[in-house]
Amino acid sequence: MSRLMGMIRVAKGQLGMDEDTYRDFLKNTLGKKSLAGSTGKEQWKVVEALKLKGFQPRPIHKGKELPSDPQAKKIRSLWLTMADCGVVRDRSEQALNNFVRRVTGKTLADATTKQCIVVIEALKAWLDRCEDATARAKCMAVLRGEVDAPPIINGAPIAEVDHGRVQ
Repeated sequence: MSRLMGMIRVAKGQLGMDEDTYRDFLKNTLGKKSLAGSTGKEQWKVVEALKLKGFQPRPIHKGKELPSDPQAKKIRSLWLTMADCGVVRDRSEQALNNFVRRVTGKTLADATTKQCIVVIEALKAWLDRCEDATARAKCMAVLRGEVDAPPIINGAPIAEVDHGRVQ
């Protein structure tokens, strides 16, 4: 089951929808009574419609709060996009912090703006060195926000993360 399908099931339970109500909702939202064979975009459409009905998704991260400055968000979005494309093997926050620590000597939360810029440039250079041309092309399409960017990479919808844009 995909992450979005799980989110839809949670929303269905949170909103107290019975099976008939849920099927009618799908029929009105997508024009079909089942999500079987649906695309990532269709599943996101359902999630957004459930949010309009009152669904409030819980944040995935359950640890301490993540740094929210623009550079940290950009670093995280580059990291997650590269992980979705198969360039980065471990998409975890710990792996990201280990990378940032190797580059700057500090964690992402403690890094200065100048150090964050160095990390962003290091990630972009890493992406440029990627030997898999198709993975690199997918990553660049997503990061540039191109219209023909793939909606799903390695089974994960790319819309799950607010991806940064390459400058």
